[in-house]
Amino acid sequence: MTAGPEAIHQLAHDLIRLGHNAAVVYFPFAEEFKTPAPYIQYQVPVAKYRDIEGELFIFPEIVTTYALKIKHAKAAIWWMSVNNYTCVRYGYIWRDKLRYLKNVVKGLRPIGGLQTLRTLMHFAQSHYALNFLKANGIIGQLLSDPIPIYTSASYLQSLPEKCTKAIRSNTILYNPHKGKKVVRSLIAQFPNWRFFPLSGFNRAQLANKFLEAKLY
Repeated sequence: MTAGPEAIHQLAHDLIRLGHNAAVVYFPFAEEFKTPAPYIQYQVPVAKYRDIEGELFIFPEIVTTYALKIKHAKAAIWWMSVNNYTCVRYGYIWRDKLRYLKNVVKGLRPIGGLQTLRTLMHFAQSHYALNFLKANGIIGQLLSDPIPIYTSASYLQSLPEKCTKAIRSNTILYNPHKGKKVVRSLIAQFPNWRFFPLSGFNRAQLANKFLEAKLY
């Protein structure tokens, strides 16, 4: 249960709300899954994998090779995280390359790289992903997703009061699970700045942390 799977449930929910037929197909296809409790609120049906004409499959970037296996339906890739595809963690280059090669061996990345994906439709969750595709000769369309806690009515209604009372300190928030080598270098070079790791918080707590700091 991470941001990517939730975004897929949100997309299916919005498509249904707009009058289209949509469902979620869980991976691996041969196994059966129940909708995780946090995603039940989206009321999205679960369907079986079926490659037939008239269907559009939107695959996340972590299983791009499965999009290439579609023969009758249409296939698209939704680039929600470029780094999940490239396996780059900004730590050690050789580890990143080894991690990517392992995914090629597992059949999760195409042997021919990005060039083999040009015939597919591409959606990008961010401008960063859109530019990544463009740099590799692929034209994509922007398809972003909302973060539930920040778009819920209760949070938006409480925001004016929260902002009025918020006291922002000279704090830099960061994700301790990404770019560790770069973050360690920044912390070492700027000991007079306060760096705070975002770990172990739920979404509501994270929202409050963002109001208490000045930079992420």
